Amino acid sequence: MRVLWLLLAASAHAFLAPTSRRTCVRQRSIEDDLIAELDATAEDVEEARNSIEEDLTAELDEAAEAEEEARYQAELEEKTKKAAAATCWEGLPETVLDNLAAHNINTPLPAQDRAWGPLVNGLDAIVSSPTATGKTLAYMIPLAQRLLEKPREMPTKRGPASPRVVIMAPSRELSSQIAKEWDELVKGTSAMKCALTIGGVPLHRCISSLRRGGGADVVVATPGRLAELIRQGRGRFVDQEIVLSFDNLETFVLDEADALLNEEDVPEVKRFLDGMDHDYQLALVSATITNKVRKFARGAMEIVDAGDVDINQSRRIVEHESIAAPEAEWPQVASELIQGCSSNAVVFCRSIATCKSTADILRRSLPAQTSIILELHGDLDAAARRRVFREARQSEDRSIILVATDVAARGLDIEDVGLCLQLGAPLKAGRRGVLDPDLYAHRFGRAARGGEAGASSIVAFDATAGEAPMVEALSEDYPDLWPSKPPPAPSKVREAAIRRALGACDRVDDDTVAAVLGDLPALSDNEAKRLLAAALAALANVKVQGRRSRETGKASDRTLRVTASSGGLAPGAVVKALKALGSGKLGRVRVVDEGSAAFVEVPAKRAAKVLAAAAESGALPEGWGLAEDLE
Repeated sequence: MRVLWLLLAASAHAFLAPTSRRTCVRQRSIEDDLIAELDATAEDVEEARNSIEEDLTAELDEAAEAEEEARYQAELEEKTKKAAAATCWEGLPETVLDNLAAHNINTPLPAQDRAWGPLVNGLDAIVSSPTATGKTLAYMIPLAQRLLEKPREMPTKRGPASPRVVIMAPSRELSSQIAKEWDELVKGTSAMKCALTIGGVPLHRCISSLRRGGGADVVVATPGRLAELIRQGRGRFVDQEIVLSFDNLETFVLDEADALLNEEDVPEVKRFLDGMDHDYQLALVSATITNKVRKFARGAMEIVDAGDVDINQSRRIVEHESIAAPEAEWPQVASELIQGCSSNAVVFCRSIATCKSTADILRRSLPAQTSIILELHGDLDAAARRRVFREARQSEDRSIILVATDVAARGLDIEDVGLCLQLGAPLKAGRRGVLDPDLYAHRFGRAARGGEAGASSIVAFDATAGEAPMVEALSEDYPDLWPSKPPPAPSKVREAAIRRALGACDRVDDDTVAAVLGDLPALSDNEAKRLLAAALAALANVKVQGRRSRETGKASDRTLRVTASSGGLAPGAVVKALKALGSGKLGRVRVVDEGSAAFVEVPAKRAAKVLAAAAESGALPEGWGLAEDLE
């Protein structure tokens, strides 16, 4: 019986056990489903809450942005009204007016008048005006007024320099000139001297300049050095302290903006602007505002009508001419042209090598008693460049001849420049054969900056190298450039050289003259005249030479002038007549004066032969004449 019971119990256990396991599995599945549903519900609730918060934040942000935009537009409208109603130089301290008067600046020039309102009221502005029309002071004077009206609080502890104004310029020379002009403008006021930070100056000196007086209010810098100062103390593994901060920057000026926004410097400019996290005033200044500058301005500036200062008025009267000459003879042509210039002159060269060779020829051909020949190019270090401008300013009794590459084409102010000579048509940098009209404007802008009358801009171009079409294209804006003028006649060059020599003689003091007269041996009048002529020729370094060809400027060619009393000259007839006289191959024949005269180029060795043959009776058609063009 016991055995039967045990068997029944075992069978029941075997039957019931699987059922309990299935029930547990089902219960666990139900629990898992319930937990999943609860989790999903919680996620939906969290998602809904986040969505509501995001929508609320977006609405608040939009409201804040709309409020900020409305506030900004209201401020912009208020500034624009004030700019339109502003009176130029109103409220300027007497000390600043006296500083301007010391430089013969008593009334605002047009560019200064137009720029005053926008800049003094904090508006962005594009200041476009020809060279020598006061663009630098056009932005400096209103900025000085703002700094003087609201001086900054002196920092309580040492920290990075935090300027209120940064002026960026493309070259060291222009930056130095801007800094000097600022210091002269605010001399005697509470405004501090500006900090000049340029390449070629030790970095520690630039940092000292930034920190002087508790931190400079105004910084004038070249792009590379400004970028270096910004990086100072911010680089990886660098333990120096940060030296420059723009937390308090109010105004950023790009002087010569078209040059700064070229392919080389534009990354530094954009990097600087992208690093700003607050609103500031931006001013673009240049004699030539290119399409690239306008495009940049549309993306970076808030320009209103009053902020676009475009002045075409100029105080200067500059005569524009061109002369054909082979490139190899440009230095000698420069010497001949500068002999006739009684004022200072600037000679622009395309390369450093041409700059050096031209300066050497000028030193040999112009007497040191009358002229100082200076060079300015990329091979000079910073100290040498400063020395060049120091010598230029210190010269009182001799003319300055500056031979330079295009580093001198922008902004540099040299007094009494009566001649701007460009050796070669102005070309875009790195693109030979592509004309750059803007560069021409900047180059001749060095002449007559003080409004002097009689200043000239002359382009020497190589007609054999295909430059004539470029000069002709440039004449669309400057009509007198084309057609080209003949090189100066030898007699004119000698006369000018002798005048320079006589000028040097005039500067010899009377006691020295009396002493030399006493030491002279007894001379007849003829001997004395010959000795005087020889002395002047030696002093002026003049030699008798033939006239360069009128059409190509070659010293190896001569220009013959053919005339016909009855008119009707044609190139073919002129060539036929001269070849009959043994001229051989001829250059271009140019008919002038409605067919009554023609110019033709003949190799110098054959010119005398042709002239001698033409002197014989009947050698030329009746009514024709032939002579060398000497004047």
